[in-house]
Amino acid sequence: SFSNVIFILVDYYKMDSKKNQTSFFDINWNKLDVKRPNLDELDSFNKPSVELSDKMFNLSKIISKDFPIVRVDFYNLKDKLLLGELTFYPAGGHSKFEPKEWDYKFGEMVDLNKIPREHLSKEWIDILETRPDQTRPDQTRPNM
Repeated sequence: SFSNVIFILVDYYKMDSKKNQTSFFDINWNKLDVKRPNLDELDSFNKPSVELSDKMFNLSKIISKDFPIVRVDFYNLKDKLLLGELTFYPAGGHSKFEPKEWDYKFGEMVDLNKIPREHLSKEWIDILETRPDQTRPDQTRPNM
């Protein structure tokens, strides 16, 4: 089970056109209906083998288990897997997504209970201890 792997972001930089293309997938490699408005979607994509996907997912699960959120980046170079980086605040937390509901879906995935108490302000500790239902973003959403 890949319970920590929630979605896959494929980011492809085309050297010839100097364009970045991005698409989101579920863990079965089905394209999700979400995009970043400032980036082009992938024209085409060769999904990795089952073995390589499983290896990426297993490594991601191990690496991410203690973090409230982390993007684990891999490079797939001719079926050779390389760890790229760990990103704790993708795009500084300022990325927008379309449709807008994905801003909330991604936010709801963050588990603030994984943050050690010594790293939280007194205000956040009070929120987590007195309102355990508020460990994720506010459940009341603005109309979209």
